[in-house]
Amino acid sequence: MGLITKLKDIFNKNIECGSEIDDRIVFHLKKKKYLHLNKNIFVREKNVCVIVYKGKACDLILEGKHKIYHDTIPETYSRARIEHSEKSGIKIKKIRADIYYVNTNDMRSFEYRSDVPFKSKTSRFGKVKGCLAGKCTVKVFDSIALIKTLLSKYGKIRNKDVAAEIGLIIGNKINHIVQKQKIPIDMILTNQEYCEQVVNTEIQDSLDKEGLFVSNIKLKAVDFNKRNKKKVNEYISSHPTAVKPISVNSVLGATPQPDAKVRINMPTIGRNVRGAVQGSVATHNVDNFKVCRVCRKKNSAAATICNNCGSMLN
Repeated sequence: MGLITKLKDIFNKNIECGSEIDDRIVFHLKKKKYLHLNKNIFVREKNVCVIVYKGKACDLILEGKHKIYHDTIPETYSRARIEHSEKSGIKIKKIRADIYYVNTNDMRSFEYRSDVPFKSKTSRFGKVKGCLAGKCTVKVFDSIALIKTLLSKYGKIRNKDVAAEIGLIIGNKINHIVQKQKIPIDMILTNQEYCEQVVNTEIQDSLDKEGLFVSNIKLKAVDFNKRNKKKVNEYISSHPTAVKPISVNSVLGATPQPDAKVRINMPTIGRNVRGAVQGSVATHNVDNFKVCRVCRKKNSAAATICNNCGSMLN
């Protein structure tokens, strides 16, 4: 980027995110720290913008060109007490805020890992703790819910960490499902297709609170606690159909760990992925339901009024 371009970017009071968001699920536009009132904010197709004011996710801006004023950022405007200041004779020209762009495309081959292990008690292996890793398709259908989740869990959203943090949320949910459904360890090792089918079915709607829809989950690796690895390796060697260990690098591109991991290659399972996020500032439309912008509850696609809070659904 040339000097003239940098200077133009510094003095440009409009807000726009370019190709930085293309391969990311969330991008913090750190170079823009203020919302300049009556200037413009641009949101590209298949993206949305979330405004965070003093640590609280306040407003959602959908694709298009929008003038920055009360109707565009009502909650931010209210929390910043703009009208109160203007009545007192103080002219407010800008609001300090964090600006996050969210990619609402299907993020395929999205890597997940886990750090909260599933627990299982078996006669063959004894008490087992395991952490799954793999890939899946992720779609954000409630951007404000996702930003709220990341802020509450990690306090601050860093561009370099956000994909891994979302991957941990997904991976730990998958571990929870494996434990809840009591999937036997030998099934994880020898019948991965069954495990994927169970997880893909059970994860439906389970990440609604986080604003995520996850599908096409592939279990690529499982790491057992150290005391079980010898028994697991013995089981693998005595079962020709069981998966063989594969290096961490070849599966997820991760840094190898001192202890060997049991890596699982999974067959493809076709699953439909929900449609694109559409609608106005008030509503997200996702396939056969609408998500209310006010209370986050789901409504049928034909509904015009939220069944939960009575808000209009556009």
